[in-house]
Amino acid sequence: MKREPPATGRRPHPLRKRDLTEAQQQLVDQFQRIDFGGIRNLHVVNGQPVFAADTRIVRHRVLGGRHTARPERGLEDFVLKAPVVDFLRYLARMKQGKIMHLDIRHGLPLQFEVEEAIG
Repeated sequence: MKREPPATGRRPHPLRKRDLTEAQQQLVDQFQRIDFGGIRNLHVVNGQPVFAADTRIVRHRVLGGRHTARPERGLEDFVLKAPVVDFLRYLARMKQGKIMHLDIRHGLPLQFEVEEAIG
């Protein structure tokens, strides 16, 4: 039976935007720009997001609502929130396929529909 290493009391280093690949950073930038809306037809190649000719941005607007930029938009680096990290890990596991629709709320991925190859 394999023994667990003793706890060091240190938390794992939080993932930051600067730790991401260029493609992942571009995706996070899009999350911030969209704020409320979505991305359609986001391709995944070798676990990385790819914006292709058929990729579309969808924005949700509320009449009379205030439209302010996400505070992270002005920052080159920041700690990523759990939904972003979870989504990027999903893409890495997915390897190949297409996100048919990714719903974004408050600049964070919320839910998505996936198209995957068989096999």
